[in-house]
Parts: sequence; structure tokens; C-alpha cells
Amino acid sequence: MPARIRGLATSPGLAFAPDTPAGAAGDGPTYVLYGYPPNSTVSVSITGAATGFSNLDPTKQVDSYGRFASWLTANWPPDTYTFTATSASGTITKTYTKPR
Repeated sequence: MPARIRGLATSPGLAFAPDTPAGAAGDGPTYVLYGYPPNSTVSVSITGAATGFSNLDPTKQVDSYGRFASWLTANWPPDTYTFTATSASGTITKTYTKPR
């Protein structure tokens, strides 16, 4: 990959999409971890600011391309969620507001 393209994105990273693989009718968000060493383990903590709602299984294994994708289901209430991904590569923290 050319250096100019690599310079456009930080790695590792965490990105969001407002829907799920089911499309706009699905709940969300979808979150994608990327840029990790292939097949490595990442701890992902997700916590709601108002509800305290959080994930029970933080351990995720990225694939052979260094990525992992999942989404929040309809069971997750509307809230502003803090996503924290921690690995040997460092820690990334981002927030996402799941609308009503």
C-alpha cells in the first residue's frame, strides 16, 4: 500500500456505521476494529453513559486481515456509548450515540 494512502488513516482504528449488515432496517451501530496484527486479541469495553448498559464478553479476536466487526442489537437501549478497544497495540476510545 502506498505511503500516502497509509497516511490517511490511523492504525489500529475503530469505525462506526449507523446500521447493521441487515441494512437500514437493522439496529446498530455496526463497529469495526481494523489495523490490528492478524489473529490478535483485542479487549472491547462498551458502556452506556446514562444506562450503564455494558457488554459482558469484551474479548474479541480479529481475523487474518486484522479486523473485527459486530453491532449493537435492539437489546441495547438508546444512549451514548463509550467504546474502548485495548490491545498490545494501544488503546482507542470513541463514543457513539444510539438514537431513540
